Amino acid sequence: MARVRSFVALALLALVGEGCMWNPAPRVEHGGQVRLRHEAPPGTAVSVVGDFNGWTAGLDPLHEVGPGQYEATLRLGPGAHIYAFAQVSSDGGVQVVVPEAAPSYIDDDLGSRDGVLQIPGER
Repeated sequence: MARVRSFVALALLALVGEGCMWNPAPRVEHGGQVRLRHEAPPGTAVSVVGDFNGWTAGLDPLHEVGPGQYEATLRLGPGAHIYAFAQVSSDGGVQVVVPEAAPSYIDDDLGSRDGVLQIPGER
């Protein structure tokens, strides 16, 4: 019985630990490579849109790496980049979603806000 309890406790710790590892904050790596993460309903078409891709949905898709967890890695040049996420619904409608964990934000012209990524380096 003690072995069963120990196994269950370890399994629960593993599950909790796995859940804690998901962090939606963007991660800027060497050379302007940026890892972006987003949460949306499982099976949703998600892409990142921003000033670096003409705000074009579908151009830079995120891939579902777990149920409802999406991720993409982009290479961006030095400077500030404004971005958001686009989610395409089953009827084809596109919803632009504010990044929940952006390093900073800027108000847009539509009464909402967008995330801002700062990539180090010389322009």
